Amino acid sequence: MLLFSVGAFVAAVFLVRKRWRFTDTPTSDAAHVFPGLSEVHGVVEAIGTPANAASDGADCVWWSYQVERKQTDSKGNSHWVTEEHGVTALPFLIRDDSGAVRVVLDDGSGVAGADSRDIEHLTLNFLRPFARVMKDTYNTEHGGILESLGKVFGSNEADEPISAFKGSWRATEKRLRVGDSVFLSAHARLTPDGGGVEFARTDAHGKSCVFELSVGDEAAAISNFASPFAIGLMATISVALAAWAGNNAGGSAAVWFPVGLVGAAVVLYTIGLFNRVRRSRERCHFAWSLIDVASEQRAQTIPQLQAVVGAAFDHEQSALVAVAAARDLGRVPSTQGAHTLANATTATAQLVARIEALPQIRTQPNVAQLMQQLTLLTDRVAFGRRFYNDSVQRLADRVGQFPDSLFAKLGGVRPLPLIDDLDPPQLPPPVQL
Repeated sequence: MLLFSVGAFVAAVFLVRKRWRFTDTPTSDAAHVFPGLSEVHGVVEAIGTPANAASDGADCVWWSYQVERKQTDSKGNSHWVTEEHGVTALPFLIRDDSGAVRVVLDDGSGVAGADSRDIEHLTLNFLRPFARVMKDTYNTEHGGILESLGKVFGSNEADEPISAFKGSWRATEKRLRVGDSVFLSAHARLTPDGGGVEFARTDAHGKSCVFELSVGDEAAAISNFASPFAIGLMATISVALAAWAGNNAGGSAAVWFPVGLVGAAVVLYTIGLFNRVRRSRERCHFAWSLIDVASEQRAQTIPQLQAVVGAAFDHEQSALVAVAAARDLGRVPSTQGAHTLANATTATAQLVARIEALPQIRTQPNVAQLMQQLTLLTDRVAFGRRFYNDSVQRLADRVGQFPDSLFAKLGGVRPLPLIDDLDPPQLPPPVQL
């Protein structure tokens, strides 16, 4: 019994850590997902021809059905046993206002909060073609005397509705439809060609990683994967089983077993809070590094564009210097780095506008390609600013709440400024009347 208590305790700790991961990780734009742990929210968009749901033919990217039979053991306890299970899983896109990111589903993927329907009125032969992968297949072929008896007393045939089967049966389908709103917390990996990122249940080396897909928004995902009720239930079960095990052991164990469990929970919670605020700060530094990398790549693109365009840059040396200065913003957020970034972004906009005003130049294929790359990098800088500000805001929430604030002080974690606070926009001078 003590072993079950420890198991429930570990499950409660796992759920708490998962809940923290959801609340502390900023949500990325679909078009700007970076390799590693990311969260994205958007709507489902099919890649190619979608699958169909058996119940009503709805367009889906993930569909599964399960046929179960109620079974009673020798002690009179009833439970449901899966007799047949099939699934279809297709890659799809999660799209938001910024763009889309690819998600790779396989037959082992699950979707929390997926739409579910009863399908006992359908037959097995009707359901099976909708599944591309069969996990189990119920054997309906009897033969011999059993087949003869079945014609008289009735039998479970693949061509008859599941509701007509002998005994207690149930059948359900679950599906993720095109157009559904979804939230995904997972590790993004580089695509095989290295030209982008995608989400999958495994990394580039085939190792399993975090992949939690839920219908709805972030709040729905937290409710599906790490609700307070589930955490409280696991904690209550753990303490109750520890007390029971202590009573059975007798003596002081009746007190020390649950007390020891509560003490372990306090220690782990304390360590978790300390690590949580430090991870929040490191995530801010990581967000700043995204801006730094995009700025450096933009600074490398400008000389290439200059070499192609040539004379069009003769009067733009100040702009080139401003962009080149943003090659290295530093490892930590600073006023100087934010000011340099703002100047480089303004200078880039001026260069783009100058080239766009010269039709004979911008129509050249190599110029168009470099301009597209420059626009993409500038867009990444803009996303990096938003991601950094979101990370800073979440750090401020951690540092400003008790007991997180206490551990933030012990760990030397302080709030970081928003990027606009590092370099406030300059207001025009007041008009003199």
